[in-house]
Amino acid sequence: MIYRCTAVACVLLLGACSAEPPPTPVVVYAYGDESSSLAAEFAAFAGETGIPIDVRFGASGELTDDVMTNSGSPPADVLVTSNVADIWRAAEKGALRPIRADAFDEISDAQKDPDRFWAAVRVHAHVLVAPLGTGGPPSSWNDIKLPEFAGHLCMSSSQLAGNRALLAHLVADIGELQAERLVRRWVRNLALPPFSSQDELLAAVRDGRCTFGIGTLHGDFDGLVAASPRPQYFDISAIGVARHAQQAESAQQLVGWLLDNRPQYFESQSSLRHVSVAGWLDEEARLLAERAGYR
Repeated sequence: MIYRCTAVACVLLLGACSAEPPPTPVVVYAYGDESSSLAAEFAAFAGETGIPIDVRFGASGELTDDVMTNSGSPPADVLVTSNVADIWRAAEKGALRPIRADAFDEISDAQKDPDRFWAAVRVHAHVLVAPLGTGGPPSSWNDIKLPEFAGHLCMSSSQLAGNRALLAHLVADIGELQAERLVRRWVRNLALPPFSSQDELLAAVRDGRCTFGIGTLHGDFDGLVAASPRPQYFDISAIGVARHAQQAESAQQLVGWLLDNRPQYFESQSSLRHVSVAGWLDEEARLLAERAGYR
């Protein structure tokens, strides 16, 4: 028996045979959840490039551990951390590969790794927050220790890397001994024990359980006023390409796209200290918090 195909059928058959398989997704380990602004950016990248993204959201520290041990399933191509301490330790352990994107070169030296292993995708100022319509928070980090603020302050836990970043900056600025004395005074002025998350802290300030609080400038600040005391201190959310990335080229493309489209931030002179201080002084900050009774 002889089979014949029409021109249309042959074209369709050839098209089916020659069609390229769909791109393999880039696997991203990212802090937060599906409601974060990062999720929208991942979707925008996928829509623009046709490269699908498979995102595993979670706690920054746990995701970093999985990248460092290459134990996640599926393994990560890209890591996005909520703080510099996590991305710093991943780089120190050799878990990242250099970023090739041209956009990396446009980022402030204070917000990226000199060996190109990571760069900031968000910059978070350390701030004091108070309810709208009040006199506002104190004007300096040193003022928080004053006896007049006893029972007025709220903080979130020192277990949060962003809070240890603030302590690391204090150590770098005024020395470990003076920083510990300052934080001890802060602890004495607490209205409530430290909260497990910044969201809980902001809620306590908003509903009047605290007069003011120490936080970082991200999250829901509705009903609140935030002030960045002098000197200004910053933490970052950072991105890097996993050393064991299976989709390395697409991963590099995603990182470059995110760096090229990252929000623009005002950089004051006080932000020129390299943010990695929060990485290499993280253990000192952790021990300082323990000695000062800051849990």
